[in-house]
Amino acid sequence: EENSEVIREILIAYGKTTSMWNLDLSALMDDSIKTAGLAWSIYYAGLRGKTNQPANKTATFLLDHRFSNDTRLGAAHFFSRAARDFESSEKVLMASARQDISAEVRMAAVLSLGNIHSDSSLALLSTIMDTETDPRIIVSSVRALGLFPYARVRHYLREALIHENVNVGIVASEVILDNANAEDWLALANLATGVSHWRILTN
Repeated sequence: EENSEVIREILIAYGKTTSMWNLDLSALMDDSIKTAGLAWSIYYAGLRGKTNQPANKTATFLLDHRFSNDTRLGAAHFFSRAARDFESSEKVLMASARQDISAEVRMAAVLSLGNIHSDSSLALLSTIMDTETDPRIIVSSVRALGLFPYARVRHYLREALIHENVNVGIVASEVILDNANAEDWLALANLATGVSHWRILTN
């Protein structure tokens, strides 16, 4: 096939049907439409549990800034929603979470760090909560913290409850609701006395 748009759709269809994702990249790297199809192909295969380390390696490569927004977004969503055993991609994902020019790509990269559970990923997520100006990315950071063992992140979540952006507090309260145990009741009761927004207070 010579039409790049058609190739993109073929790649996506392959991802939705393959028994295990495994493609030769040599003929697919010559334009941004094809590379986007490649990234979303990996994403859809990953949703079905049909990817392995070669797919992780390709998706990591496609996060590079030289590729289009659509390509990087597909790769980032793969890591945030579908990848498995991708600790070796942590440094690239951290760089994407900090520096990508697309907020949507950054949001997905931030969320993916919640599945790594390393000290460095946790440190970056807490830094994002303290320094980021885009509330969408802060919300993704809170969601990512919710994927860590609760005991490691409860203090970050409690701080997020009183963030100046109410959406951050709402998401933090949802994560706490899903993860808190009976031992937290007194601390949470005390926090509730300082919360005014009804959704946060209800959770």
